[in-house]
Amino acid sequence: MVEPLHIVVVGGSIGGLTAACLLRDSGHDVLIYERSAVELQQRGAGIGFLPATYRYLKDRAGLDLASVCVQTDFIRYLNGQGDVTYELSHSYLFSSWNTVYSNMLHQFEPEKYVLGHELVDFKNTNTGAQARFANGSIVDADLLIGADGIGSVMRTQLQPSATGQYAGYVAWRGMAPESVMPSEFVERLGDSITYFVYRDSHILVYPIPSSDGDVSAGNRMINFVWYRNYAEGDE
Repeated sequence: MVEPLHIVVVGGSIGGLTAACLLRDSGHDVLIYERSAVELQQRGAGIGFLPATYRYLKDRAGLDLASVCVQTDFIRYLNGQGDVTYELSHSYLFSSWNTVYSNMLHQFEPEKYVLGHELVDFKNTNTGAQARFANGSIVDADLLIGADGIGSVMRTQLQPSATGQYAGYVAWRGMAPESVMPSEFVERLGDSITYFVYRDSHILVYPIPSSDGDVSAGNRMINFVWYRNYAEGDE
């Protein structure tokens, strides 16, 4: 029988929480160290709710997916006047970063989710690994896992050549409550993933849970993302 490991996960967002919960469920002692001094807040707005994202909540936590996401039934394209130019029946699930994060956080022991610890360095040791944090804390572990986001300290040290590359476009994101939108807007946008495509750009719209997780029609948010191509260096 494999002896339980003492595992430290650096980064307490959705990926870090999922890894920590799975390892905890496998019998290991797991701690999460998150650099933020407070619980993470809304970021990234809407997200596609794919099996890789919801599998733990559905299969391990037994959560009813309908309580944390919105299902759309169509793919819809609009022209500049708001007229439908193409429509296809197809189901997608959408949620919000905050809804998924808060539900994953609920699955993990709060006393093992340690805030205010920003990783600055780490190294291998004879018995495992050691992490050093900006507040002076030093933590030893049998296994150290990096889930510390786009500016990952662990990735930078382990794979210094793996740097971010500009993708050639920028995106503006936003959300609006259905409750303040004209009814014809909600009727057109509330049951689909909706696209408006034009030269060098497109806009993507879909419904997501409200900021407090409400998924009922009329109380949700409408999430939108405007993508536009820009050459690197353009103002």
